[in-house]
Amino acid sequence: MTTTATASSILVPSAEALAAAAPIVAGEIKVYPLAKRPGITLMCLAFDAGAVLPNHIAQGPIILQTVSGEVKVDVEGSEVELGLGGALHIDSRIEHALRAPVRSRVLLTLFDAISSEEPEVPGIIKKHKVADPQNGSADEAVNLIPVHDISGQGTSGHDVSGQSGHGHDGGCGCEEEDEALPELDVRVIPHAIRHGTVFGALQRLRAKQAMILTAHHNPLPLLRQVEQMFRGAIDVSYLEEGPEVWKLKLLRTT
Repeated sequence: MTTTATASSILVPSAEALAAAAPIVAGEIKVYPLAKRPGITLMCLAFDAGAVLPNHIAQGPIILQTVSGEVKVDVEGSEVELGLGGALHIDSRIEHALRAPVRSRVLLTLFDAISSEEPEVPGIIKKHKVADPQNGSADEAVNLIPVHDISGQGTSGHDVSGQSGHGHDGGCGCEEEDEALPELDVRVIPHAIRHGTVFGALQRLRAKQAMILTAHHNPLPLLRQVEQMFRGAIDVSYLEEGPEVWKLKLLRTT
């Protein structure tokens, strides 16, 4: 489905479309970017039963809404039960974690940070920067869920409604070459959602698009899962093979 309205667009046309776009994978949390618009980013978190998204913060305010199942949200040590249809607002830079007792999906609306003093971070981060009074430096924020514009608003990709755009994030099949491919460094992503984040990134690629995967070891278990999930549609080539850093080019062939 494609909308032609300029002031509005369908991001999720139905519950069935959302379920198809955000499948639940056994034993994992999967993160599916759905759309990005000025000021907001919409994602779906798909939890298998018992899965936990550990403590993290967002630079901007967020809204969590349970669209299937139920989740328990720990906000600064206080647990909130969010049943089917429930919605929860969390202010910017507030530490929280999510746990799903049953298979669940949660829509996450991430609002851009309001304060211009905060550094722009494209996604949800594991912790905010903490100043070191001795040397005036700050701890590096760790990106937990990277966010890219996949809604046709300036880069290539699709949202759930089927809208698409034209860009050059890793190639778009238009015979124009990119100077650099987008890179996903899984070393800074918590293990619980690492594979799900890679799958989500690969699902956003169209035919002939590619990305670089950076890992601290040869990700053979991940590659086996990619082969099973994408049925041979991902071509893998090694750019750097250890011993400390492994870099792989992942090309979607179909």
